Amino acid sequence: MMMDASRPPALETLPVAAPPAWPGRWLGALAAGMVLSAAFGVLLSYVAFLMALLGLFFYVLFGLIVGAVVYRIAHRLRPIGRGRVYLGTALCAMSSWGVSLFWEGASFPEIVARQAIEKTPLLPEGLTKAQFRDRILESTAAILRRDYPPGGVPGYFRWIASSGRLEKGAITDVPVPISLSQRGWVWVVRVVLSLVFTAFGVGSQTLALARPVAVEAEAEAAAPG
Repeated sequence: MMMDASRPPALETLPVAAPPAWPGRWLGALAAGMVLSAAFGVLLSYVAFLMALLGLFFYVLFGLIVGAVVYRIAHRLRPIGRGRVYLGTALCAMSSWGVSLFWEGASFPEIVARQAIEKTPLLPEGLTKAQFRDRILESTAAILRRDYPPGGVPGYFRWIASSGRLEKGAITDVPVPISLSQRGWVWVVRVVLSLVFTAFGVGSQTLALARPVAVEAEAEAAAPG
């Protein structure tokens, strides 16, 4: 039987290129995604404590944006090896997640100072507002070093996962307890879900990079309209 030469070959018979080696464009896409993820991580540290875990929505949203940027830069390289796409997705998600957690921990003394000043109607005699704030910052850092070594950001993680509350009198001249809206197991759950949601947002865009171009063309041809 003779084949009609005028008939185009079926899409599934088109040759599919093998996954390319590590090209500069792919590394550039990853670098752009990680830098953008880190910037978003700072913003996420401020929305993470929204009531009812509503801040998790922004982890998905920012993940979608990061994934779209990576896809836009690297889409001409398709198909990229699935393992490389998984690794790139993980690196972008971890960049955003890690920066958000670090910034959250680094900002903790400032959060305590802000709450304490709001809840202390009368400043200690002889202290200005700036001096009172500096004292609270020093006291908070000292509490983390003493009770949750080594202090700093790791100490904050230990504190919020186990207690998340500074009792009345823990900080000199602060007449009320200080606590965060998420603490203990609620905070742990939020931290885990934030990584999952970020990875989902990024991956929903980047995983298409592992799909052969011929497969995408076939899907578009089969789409209605």
